[in-house]
Amino acid sequence: MNKKIEDLRLSQTQQTEGIRKELGGEIAEVKATMEKYFANTPPPTRQHEGSSGQTSAEKSNEPYPPDRALGEQSTCREKTSQFNLDQNPNPPLHNSISSRLTKIGFPMFDGSVLREWIYRCEQFFSFDSTLPELKVRLASLHMTDKSLQWHHAYIENRYNIFPLWPEYVNAISERFSELCDDPLSELVSLKQANNSIDIYLEKFDCAITRLTLPPEQALSIFLTNMNQHLTIHVRQFNVTTVPAAAQIAKLHELSLHHTPAKPSRSSFNPYQEKNSSPP
Repeated sequence: MNKKIEDLRLSQTQQTEGIRKELGGEIAEVKATMEKYFANTPPPTRQHEGSSGQTSAEKSNEPYPPDRALGEQSTCREKTSQFNLDQNPNPPLHNSISSRLTKIGFPMFDGSVLREWIYRCEQFFSFDSTLPELKVRLASLHMTDKSLQWHHAYIENRYNIFPLWPEYVNAISERFSELCDDPLSELVSLKQANNSIDIYLEKFDCAITRLTLPPEQALSIFLTNMNQHLTIHVRQFNVTTVPAAAQIAKLHELSLHHTPAKPSRSSFNPYQEKNSSPP
C-alpha cells in the first residue's frame, strides 16, 4: 500500500516539473519577442507631444456643454407661466374696446345716410368681434350734431340703460330713416338707362344690401332692369349669379365700344351722271 502511494507521489511530481518547464519556456519566448520589438521601435516622444498639443487645441475650440441647471430653470419658468395663464380667472379679452382693430376708424354719424352708417357699423363689429353689450356704447362715441342730441335724450328716457344693438337700430331708424322707405321697391325700380354696367352694378349692390334675396331672384331683377340688347346677350351663357352676368355684360359692352362704324353708302342717282356729263 505504501509503495503505491509513493509511486503516485512520484508521478505527480514528475508531471508538475514537466508543466513548469513547458510554461517557463513559453514565457521566455514571449519575453524575448517583446524585448526585440521594443528594441527595434524608436520612442515616439515628439509625435506624441504634437498629437497631445493638437488634442488640447481641439478641446479648447469645442463649445462648452449646455448648463443643465439653466435649462431646467427656463423649463420651470415656462411651466409656471403656462400654469398662471391656465389659472388666471380674468384673461385679457381680444374683443375689448381697445382692440387693435379699433385703429381702422369707426364711422361717424351726424344724422344723414343712416343706412350706410348702420352697415359700416355692423362690418366693424364683425371684424372686431365686439361684445353685444358694448356695441351701442361704441357707436355713441362716434355721433355728432343732432344724432348725438337724440342719443342723449333716448338714453335718459331709458334711465341710462343701454339697449342691445338690434333694438337701438330700430329706434334710431324711426328717427333718422327716410320717408316711405321700401328697399324692395327701390331695387325693382332701379334701371340701367344710360349708365354703364359698372355704375348700374354699383347702384344694384347698394340697394340689395338691405334685402335677403335668393340668388335666382336677384339675378332675375338684375337682368330685367338691364338694357335689352345686353340682357339678350347675357342670357345666352346661362349665368347663375349677378357677378357672372355683370362680367359678361361688361365684355359685350366693351366690344361694342371698339366696333368700327360702317361707312354710309350714298344712294345711286342716275340723273346725277347725266347732269355732270358734258353737252
